[in-house]
Amino acid sequence: MKYKSILSFSLVFVGLFLLVGIVFLAVLSHDEGMGGPKAAFIANFFGAFAAPSFFILIVLAKLGWTNYAVFAVSTALNALLYTAFIVWLSRIRNQRKLNNQKQP
Repeated sequence: MKYKSILSFSLVFVGLFLLVGIVFLAVLSHDEGMGGPKAAFIANFFGAFAAPSFFILIVLAKLGWTNYAVFAVSTALNALLYTAFIVWLSRIRNQRKLNNQKQP
């Protein structure tokens, strides 16, 4: 029974992170004028974050961790991955700005 409650809890949690990713994608695509393959790439990137997090949650639940411990580990992992992704996007954006300024 404990395993099923943690599994349902983790499904909701991963769904929330996917929702955050979709909202971030919508804002980014609106601000940057991105669409098509670039937007699909970013959506897949967020999906790739959610999948390993979900499997880590299942493993931790099978090991007998409590909901709060699973939540803390998953939050830390997702926060780290999202932060790395946002830093990577900002570096690309800054590099494009520099390249556009250098061209006559």
